[in-house]
Amino acid sequence: MKGAPKALPADSIGEFKERVRGTLGKCVQSLFDYYKDYQTLDEEDHGEIYEKLQNTALNELNVYLDDLCDPNHEPANHTTDVQIVKMQRELQECNKSLKMADKKLSDAQKAYDDKVRDLELEFKAKCEEDITRRDLQILELQKKEKALECQNENLKNEKQLLEDELENNTTNVSNMSKKLSQLELHLKGEKDMLEEKTESLTKELNAARDKLDEVMKEKQNLESNVGQLLQEQQTDIEKLKNTIEELGKEKGALQDQLAALEKENSTYPNMKRKLQESEDRVVELQDTLEANEKLKDINQNQSKEAQMEVAKLRQSEAEKRREIEKLKIELSKAQYNCVQLEEQVKRDQQLLDVRSKLINSLQTNEKDQRIHTEGLYAQVAEKNNIINELNNELRIKSEEFRNLFTTISAKQMELSNQEHMIKLLEESNDRSQMLRVKQEEKIGRMEEEIAHLKQTMAAYQTNVLSSNNTNNTCKSQLFAPVTPRDNCNENYLYYTSQRKRKRHVDISVKKYEI
Repeated sequence: MKGAPKALPADSIGEFKERVRGTLGKCVQSLFDYYKDYQTLDEEDHGEIYEKLQNTALNELNVYLDDLCDPNHEPANHTTDVQIVKMQRELQECNKSLKMADKKLSDAQKAYDDKVRDLELEFKAKCEEDITRRDLQILELQKKEKALECQNENLKNEKQLLEDELENNTTNVSNMSKKLSQLELHLKGEKDMLEEKTESLTKELNAARDKLDEVMKEKQNLESNVGQLLQEQQTDIEKLKNTIEELGKEKGALQDQLAALEKENSTYPNMKRKLQESEDRVVELQDTLEANEKLKDINQNQSKEAQMEVAKLRQSEAEKRREIEKLKIELSKAQYNCVQLEEQVKRDQQLLDVRSKLINSLQTNEKDQRIHTEGLYAQVAEKNNIINELNNELRIKSEEFRNLFTTISAKQMELSNQEHMIKLLEESNDRSQMLRVKQEEKIGRMEEEIAHLKQTMAAYQTNVLSSNNTNNTCKSQLFAPVTPRDNCNENYLYYTSQRKRKRHVDISVKKYEI
C-alpha cells in the first residue's frame, strides 16, 4: 500500500469502480449461494464450496490490490471530479443495495433461526419422547430380563427335579423291566409246564383214544360216534358236548333196546308156561300112551285112528321140544348181549365223565392263566403309559427351556446391537463435532482475514481519497464503516454459536432417523 500512487487517473478510477461493483456483486451472490448451499448440502460439500468461494474472493481481492498498487498507472486528471462524484453516487447506491441485501440476509437469517429453533424444539421433544420411550423399553427389558432370570432359575430347579424324577423313573423302569423279565421267565416256565401237561394230557388222550378205538372196534355201531367225539374233543369243547349229547341219545336208544329185550324177557314166562303146559300135556299123553299100551295089551285090536293120534302127538311133542330149545338159546344170547351192552355203556359213561372233568380242569387252568397274563399285560401297559407321559412332559419342558434360552439370547443380542449402535453413534457424533470444530476454526480464521482485508481496503480508501483535496465529503461514502475488532469477534461468536446449534440439530436429527 505504501507504493500506491497518490493520484489515480480516470481510467484507473473507472476500472476501480467496475472492479468494486464486480467484487461486491460477487460477494453478495456468494453469500446468497453459500446460505442456499449451506441449507441443502452436507458438511463436507458446503465446507468445500465455502473454501472455494473464499479462495476465489481472496484471489480477486489480491489481484485487485496488485492492480491498484501497480506504479505503471498514470496520474489522474483534475477533470475527473465529476466522474468521482458519479462514482460516489454509484457507491452510495451500492451501499444502499448492500444494506438492503444485509436486511434481506438478516430477515433470512431470522427466518432460518426461527426454523432452526422450531426444529430444535421439535427435535428436543422427539428426543425426549424417544429417550423416555427407550428408557421405558430398557426398564421393561430389564424387568423382562429379571423375570427371565427368575424363570430360568425356576426352570433350572424344575429341570433338576425332573432329572431326579427321570432318574427315579429310570430306576423304576429298570426294576419294572427286571420284574417283567422275571415274569416273562416265569410265564415261559409256566408255559413250558402247561405244554408238558398238555403233552402228557395229549399222550393220555391218545392212550385213551387207542383204548376207545379198541373198544369201538368191538362195537362198530359206537366206533364212528366215539371217534368223532375224540376228534371233536381235540378241536373244540362244544363238539365234545354235542358228542356227549349224541352218546346220551345212543344210550337212550340202548336203553330202549334193553327195555325191548326186557319186554321180550317178560314174554319168556308165558312161553315157559306154555312149555310147562305142553310138558304136562306130554306127560298126560305119556300116561294115556301107557294106558293105551296097557289097553293095547288088553285090546290088541285097537283102531288105527288111535295109533295115528299117538303119532301126531309124538311129532307135536318133538316140535315143541325143538322150539323150547331154540327159545332157550335165544334167551341166553339176549341175556348175554344185554349184560355186555350194560357194561359197555357203563365204561363209556365213566370215560366221558373223566374226559369232561379233564376238559373242565383244562378250561379253568387256561382261564386262570389268561386272566393272570392279561393282568400282567395291563400293568405293563400302565407303566408304559406312565413312562410315555413322563417322556412327553420332559420333552415339553425341554422345549420350553430351549425357547426361553432362545428368547433370552435374542434379547441379549438386541441389547448388544443397541449398545453397539449407541457406541457407533457416539463415535460418529465425536467425529462430526471434531470436523465441525475444525471447519468453524477455519471459518473464524477466514472471517478474521476478511475483516483485516476490509480494514486494509478502508485504509487504502483513506489514502486514495486524501490525495484528492477537492472533495473531502466523499471519504466516508466510498465504503461502509469498518467494524472494529470487538464487533468482528462478536460476529464470530454469534456465527460459531449458530454453527454449533445447527450441528447439534443435525446430530439429533440423524439419531432420530436412525
